[in-house]
Amino acid sequence: MVWNRVLIETRFNLTGAGTIRSRCSIKDSVMDVGGMSTFVYLAARVPSSSTCICLRLIRSLCSQHTVNFSDFKQLRGYDLVGKLLTTDQCILDEDLIDVLIMSCTLSVGDINPMRASFGGSSYLVTNGAGLSTLCLDWRIW
Repeated sequence: MVWNRVLIETRFNLTGAGTIRSRCSIKDSVMDVGGMSTFVYLAARVPSSSTCICLRLIRSLCSQHTVNFSDFKQLRGYDLVGKLLTTDQCILDEDLIDVLIMSCTLSVGDINPMRASFGGSSYLVTNGAGLSTLCLDWRIW
């Protein structure tokens, strides 16, 4: 479970003890811990059983956050994740495939004429770069 808000506490002296408390989201705190490269590195270093969880976290951090998504694109995150998926230690299973598809698409109803069908569900491609690097790269499969 990803928390929406993190309480950050800082102590300093003015004329006595004081505390400043501010709320910021985890998505906003990413740059304080090294940016998206930290999480891509984490995904590469965890055991293969946890790769899916790390990719879900990366997807969540980039979702609707332009700074994190720009940082991810700038460090060529799709290429790095694609490279990770081609290693022998990474095992493609149903959960991992689901994360890859959800990273590149948006689930839509049957009324949309521009859709692709995967497993009975309809999806609209929203991220062409991610789709070509993560889902359509033959080396991953």
